[in-house]
Order: sequence, then C-alpha cells, then structure tokens
Amino acid sequence: MIVFLSDNGSLRPEVWRNLSRVAAALQDRIGVRVRPASVLHSNRIPPAALGGERAVIFEEALREERDAGWERFCVLPFFIGPTRAITQYLPRVIDRVLERRERARGTISSAPFIYPGASLDDGLLLDLLERRTRGIIEQECEHQPPVILVDHGSPEPAVTAVRDKLAERLSERVRDVAPVVIPASMERRAGAEYDFNEPLLATALRRKPCASGTVVLIPLFLAPGRHAGAGGDIPVICSAAEAENPELRIARADLLGVGDTIVEILAARFQMWREGNRICL
Repeated sequence: MIVFLSDNGSLRPEVWRNLSRVAAALQDRIGVRVRPASVLHSNRIPPAALGGERAVIFEEALREERDAGWERFCVLPFFIGPTRAITQYLPRVIDRVLERRERARGTISSAPFIYPGASLDDGLLLDLLERRTRGIIEQECEHQPPVILVDHGSPEPAVTAVRDKLAERLSERVRDVAPVVIPASMERRAGAEYDFNEPLLATALRRKPCASGTVVLIPLFLAPGRHAGAGGDIPVICSAAEAENPELRIARADLLGVGDTIVEILAARFQMWREGNRICL
C-alpha cells in the first residue's frame, strides 16, 4: 500500500520541502511508503527551485501509482481540522482517476485529521501545544501572559471550531501559567456569516488583555507560507503592533510542523486508520 501525505499545496518551495521532509521521516517511522502529494498548486513550483525534485499534486500521484499497479491507498491529511480540500475536493479527484469498480473495492480512504475529533484521542496534539506554550512562557515571560492561538481562518465553520476547541482545551492545561488562551484568525471572508473567524490577529493584539505587556503567540500552522514563517504576514503584523504600542512585546513559538513530534502524531493517525477509523472518500 501507499500513503499519500497531503497538504493544501503552495507555490512556495519551502512548503513542499517541509512536506517532503515530514513524509520521509514518517516513512521511516511506520515502515510503509509515504509519498508527499499536495491537493493543489505545488506542481507549479519549478524543479530548479527544489534542487531538481518534481513536486506533484494528488491527482498526478494517484494516476502514477494506479498505473504502477497499486490497489490500496491511504490519504493522510497534513491538516489540523476537517478541511473541504480533503472531504469534498479529493473525492471528486478520485472519481476522475479510479474506475467505479476500483472505488467499489474501497481501495482508498483517509486517516483522521491531525485533530481527530472529540471521539478519538487528541492528547498528542494538545501535549505539543502545551509544551510549546509552557516553553515560550518559561523562556520569554516574567509574568503570566495571555496566549493567542492563531490559525489561517476558514470559510468552513467546522475548521474554526477545531481551533476554538483546541484553545479551550489548551487553556485548561496551562491556566497555572497563562490567564487566557484566545483563538484568532489571520484572515476571513467578508459578510456577517463569516464572523465566526473573529477576532483577526491584528485586532486581538490591540484589545485587552493583549494590548500591553508580553503576549505569547502560538501559530496553529504546520509549515511556513504566506502567513507563517520568515517573511510571512504573522511577523509583519506582530512588528506593526509592537511599533504602534511600545508597551507590547510578542513572543512567538515555532510552527507545529517543526520537530519530530508532528511525525509522532501522524504515525498515530495512520495507526487509527489501520484500526478502522477511516474517512470515506
């Protein structure tokens, strides 16, 4: 069998390099072939920007593996919560690639997301968030700071609900060192129906209790990109807020996809898939 490790995809080479690194480490961990395959976009990265490596999207990878004779596939989402990229878009791609008789054999399904849902064990992810939060507080803070847990923002309420639940659960775990954990988004669509993404990070940094003193920022991002990492929007927004308010200092934690723990979490999600906790595609 083959495992497709699938992120949303990006035109940024560093995003594909991160996905490839995690896929290789996961393959060593679980002893099953793991192939990085973005949902969209990544196949437009010039190979020269990747040292000659060709980035592929899921549809291309699935066609190649089908033609090579593979009959069993697992999609392992490199996503925190239940994005439509996996639950709605990939099934349409699979319909284009696999014949009906192949689909009838149930040869392809998805493992749980990195946050697997309340009915499954989410302890590893919360352990990682707690370690990141406590670590940055111990290193950077003299007093108990407010914490902001920031993600991309989504038009899908279920994705934002995951972030809000993680903020709630994290707050329960770190209340001895942080008075509050505030969920925030990097962006949102216009219209009252998308108000569930509020507050935006730029807004949260200008409101109490985050308007002065030290604030800890935990990025709910797996890889560098337009928002997170060097040159992204997050450091720009943080620098602007600090320049505007000399009493404010923002201590930022690393991305979740940095380090070995994310591989441990993905291995656990693959084991859930092996045990029958699967998402039909």
